[in-house]
Amino acid sequence: RPWLFKAKKIIYFFSDRNIAVYYIFYYDENIGRKISKKISMKINIRLLFIYTPLLVMLLLLFGFFKFLSFINQYNTDKRSSSENIKGIAVLAGGWGRIDKGLRVFNDNENAKLILSGVSKNFSLKKQKPFEKNTKNNLVIDNHSRSTLENAIEISNWAKKLNINKINVITSYYHIPRSLLLLKYYSPDIDFIANPVFKNNYEDKELRKIIGKGAFLFEEYIKFVFTYIFV
Repeated sequence: RPWLFKAKKIIYFFSDRNIAVYYIFYYDENIGRKISKKISMKINIRLLFIYTPLLVMLLLLFGFFKFLSFINQYNTDKRSSSENIKGIAVLAGGWGRIDKGLRVFNDNENAKLILSGVSKNFSLKKQKPFEKNTKNNLVIDNHSRSTLENAIEISNWAKKLNINKINVITSYYHIPRSLLLLKYYSPDIDFIANPVFKNNYEDKELRKIIGKGAFLFEEYIKFVFTYIFV
């Protein structure tokens, strides 16, 4: 049917309106498809921006509750008391850490102790008296100002003294991040957790509960960032 094809061509050729209608419809159809694709893409991007933060928040909350469950049920490693301790590392900066470190140090005759992260004006004379000679067995690090610096200083101290097993004393919520950094800088050293618990954490006043929750969430975020970037 070549003549029909030619006839259509002639009609379209001589009829500007038909040609215009055809091309308008043709272009409208294509534009419509493009518009629909653009709309669908915008919807997908919008959903991405909506659901991604929600997913991240849900994952963070799930991880936070796992973190709370872990630190609240954290038991002192039995090896910290059952085995002869050679090295004791105290990450100072929290309630009861130095006191517990000195008690453990005093109970272990051959142990060596490092107090990392103490203030510039720290003095052993202000602490509870103990009988053990500290001349060659105790190191005071008053330069470290972060957990990262604590881990580096403790690792260097342990390697210098050839200590392959260390009792780590810090607050219970601080144990996960501390061990993570210590094991990163000294993977060959056996670090034994000896957490410090505070007795008044059962306060039921709403303001203090919220404050404690915010504090623990901040510690959890620090742990997450440390885990990602270390």
